[in-house]
Amino acid sequence: MTERLVVDFRKRKFAQVTKSVLNDEVVLDKPIQKLVYTMLCMYADNTTKDSYPSIKTLAKKCYCSENTVRGALKKLQEVGVIDAETRYRSDGSQTSNIYQLVDPPSTFDDI
Repeated sequence: MTERLVVDFRKRKFAQVTKSVLNDEVVLDKPIQKLVYTMLCMYADNTTKDSYPSIKTLAKKCYCSENTVRGALKKLQEVGVIDAETRYRSDGSQTSNIYQLVDPPSTFDDI
């Protein structure tokens, strides 16, 4: 019998991702939508569920274009798994949006 290494994730940082969103095969129609959602979960504060990576950061982490990320974010908002709020600096220029992970609607109930 070969010895296997068991990874104890409690000793490493990890992200909490809503299982029903990952398990969905109906509402989200592109893999990038699940990947962007997962990245938002990775950056989210575990208490407030607020996440504020930039579009540029998400594109880099997801290996896609900024426009692809924008499309995925739009879809995630439309289906009700995130809310987004535009943020501005004191000089009026835009900074990264703040995304809030919300409880998915019943269309995402586990099967």
